[in-house]
Amino acid sequence: MMSLSSHIRIARIALGASLLALLSHAGQCAQISGSIRFSDEDFSLEVRTTGTSLSLSSRGCNNFDLAVGTQGRKSQVLLRDANGATIGTIGSGKFMEARACGAERYSTELIFGAPATTTWNPEADAVRGSKRIKYTASLSPTQIRFDPALALTIFDRNTRARPIKVSGVASIAVQEAASILYSSDAIHFLTTGGTIHRNGGFTGADEFSLSAGSQRFALPAVGQGSEITFDAPADRPTSLSLYYPIDGPHVLAFFGDDKQREPTSVSSLRVDGKGLLTPEIKILSAGPIVVKRELLHFLSPQEQLATGSLEIHLGSAGVEVRDVRVETSDANILELGQTASGPYEPVLSYATLPGSVPLELTLRARVPKMWEPGEHAVGVTVTGEGDLRREIPVTIQVEDPYRTARTVLLATLGAILIALVLWMLIKKRRIQSEQADARVVFFQRHDAEYARVRERIELLLASETQWPEVEGLLDQFSAKELQTVLTPQQWNAITELSKQQRSRKVLETLDRALAKFGG
Repeated sequence: MMSLSSHIRIARIALGASLLALLSHAGQCAQISGSIRFSDEDFSLEVRTTGTSLSLSSRGCNNFDLAVGTQGRKSQVLLRDANGATIGTIGSGKFMEARACGAERYSTELIFGAPATTTWNPEADAVRGSKRIKYTASLSPTQIRFDPALALTIFDRNTRARPIKVSGVASIAVQEAASILYSSDAIHFLTTGGTIHRNGGFTGADEFSLSAGSQRFALPAVGQGSEITFDAPADRPTSLSLYYPIDGPHVLAFFGDDKQREPTSVSSLRVDGKGLLTPEIKILSAGPIVVKRELLHFLSPQEQLATGSLEIHLGSAGVEVRDVRVETSDANILELGQTASGPYEPVLSYATLPGSVPLELTLRARVPKMWEPGEHAVGVTVTGEGDLRREIPVTIQVEDPYRTARTVLLATLGAILIALVLWMLIKKRRIQSEQADARVVFFQRHDAEYARVRERIELLLASETQWPEVEGLLDQFSAKELQTVLTPQQWNAITELSKQQRSRKVLETLDRALAKFGG
């Protein structure tokens, strides 16, 4: 058997897990409080069911009227007690009145055959010089439940018959799709969301006093705010009240308690389509982008491609987030793609995104090869409605497992290259020296012939030199291969001058070249 301390420890763990789950879920909603006040009856309120039911409640007294529609002769409702037994049948055209006081709280639950939206409109009536307001809605529920059970007074609108009072009514079963007109001077709703329609927008006499924590929302400008929408999760519906004080005006209050001290939950609040609440952004994954250098990565192109992923979700389930923009901090380094195959862009824009649905993006990094190994920081910025702005850091990790081996390899290759260059220089100089020695030996063997060539050059330079004479000298010079003592550069220069038939220049260049040997 488990000890008492074990049971206590398990209970603490379970309690902690429950609190953690609750806090985590609470982070998906904003807590708002305050009221909207309308100076006249030119507005309506649409509220959605939670699932297929809409909960109405009141405190202290529960006063409302029900009228059965007359569109079908067979339309009727059955009054039932707490045990489900039928205690009365009401046909079309009948009117029911509930006037109950004394209980701490009264609850009315409207049950529909499918999720529905009900529209509530104010109706004004002058009674003895004062203004009386009722809020009415035409409904088609399948059942209406009361807790605690009520006493209903039944009136016949078409005759002067005395009213009938039926006590202990715990529920009403609506048959043959009968329509019910529900009206009350004050209604408290629990709803997953709704829409407030202000025909023509706000007037100068209206008030908009809603806030979320320290954030106070601005009053829409005159003529603006014709449609105000709000949403809430099914397990944390929005609590709001609609009533008309003695001196007016109409009050639509958003509070979580009867004393109007505690805020209520909403996951979105929009005025004319513009979000007032900043959606929550949650980063599901944003791992580093890893780049591994190859042994000879310096031979690759200027950059190296690597991919990673980013997964986030925005807002709350069932609520769209609008005007979302995801942008990288450096378009030259980081790009975004909706799939791994691309295309990749520095900016991705979305008109709407479903709330709390993961948004998966592929990140592609263009890593310059000059980056040093280690971590390099870039980022992604997410913006959206309601002043949403979040900087998400992304790390590019450059790994170089071959760094030491590459250093040794490059040093070895450098030493080999230096040795090779030195060897080639030494070999070149040796060849040049051997060629120079060979030219000297050749000159010495043909010393007399070179002497005669120089004498002839002097005679030609001293006279009016004609090109045919110079050409003949060059032909004889090359026929005996006397150009062997000249370097290739010297003989090429003489050849180019001869093509231009520059007689004197040819003779002077040849004479200078031979003078180096003859002294």
